[in-house]
Amino acid sequence: MIRITRYASLSAALVVGIVGLALLIIDRSANPTLADTLRKIRESRTISFRCTVEQKGKPKVVMRQSMASPGLVRMQMQFGDNMESISIFDQQKSAGLALLPQQKRAIRISSAEGLPKQGLNVVEFIDWLKSAQDHSKEDLGPKMIDGKSAFGFQVKKDDQPYKIWIDQQSGDPLRMEAQMEFLGQPMTMVADDFVLDAKLNQSLFSLTPPVGYQVTEELQAREPSEKELVVILRKLVEANDGKFPADLELTTLTKLWGKNTKPPGQPGSLQETYTLTLALMFLNMQKVEYVGENVKFGESQKIVCWWTPKGKKNYRAIFGDLTIRDGETVKPAASK
Repeated sequence: MIRITRYASLSAALVVGIVGLALLIIDRSANPTLADTLRKIRESRTISFRCTVEQKGKPKVVMRQSMASPGLVRMQMQFGDNMESISIFDQQKSAGLALLPQQKRAIRISSAEGLPKQGLNVVEFIDWLKSAQDHSKEDLGPKMIDGKSAFGFQVKKDDQPYKIWIDQQSGDPLRMEAQMEFLGQPMTMVADDFVLDAKLNQSLFSLTPPVGYQVTEELQAREPSEKELVVILRKLVEANDGKFPADLELTTLTKLWGKNTKPPGQPGSLQETYTLTLALMFLNMQKVEYVGENVKFGESQKIVCWWTPKGKKNYRAIFGDLTIRDGETVKPAASK
């Protein structure tokens, strides 16, 4: 059975970009203090902060993230009480390294097309600050945070509200909060303990595995796409006697996934888990509607799931034979 902690890394990866997103969408010209804060962030050669992600029934994920120019990112994540992982990315080299300290394992990450932007938006948000257009903002007023006087702003991007609190004395960001959903389940994210222009040792961003670590796998990084969703649906059908599952909730995936995948640590298991992670990211990003209950594999006229790609009017759907086709503008009903 798949361990639920596999999903912790996905939640953390999504959070990596959220801090940058909230800062990205604030109107810099509306408030001098806010404008000064964003200027300091843009001019900082290093930024580090802590993110805490909590979702009911899942282990809490605590992540310390550091960013250095040009394009270096280090994420140190703690899952629950005992699991830890470290991910290092070099955007210029399109390469990365994942470390599992408890197992002394290292995983090389590469991509012929550049590292995916999903989950790494924090590296690029400084450049995006100047071009942000889609935003709304309201003042939240003063508040004491960790003994410091702060002033807050609520901003929205695509109807998702974010709160950011600024230290009134130094102008540094103090805290950011967001209530959101992941696969239909509420999730809370808090970012705090911001440090600008800290002196970070370059060894923190080294892509050479530490002494004592063994490179066990190599991972080709890519953007989430519908292809991963098809792969996952096929595995779920094989594990469910030729029928599509009733839903794609995490509890259902947990039950079925381990029946037809390699145990953790075996060659190829990481690729399978990574494919599942990309599929879940695609489901969440595209707001995919799943209607596959009662559909059997091979039923080519029945829709299993559908979504409307951003900027498009027609929906796109995966059918019972796992083909992908474009549909009409009318939303499809559940398959009977």
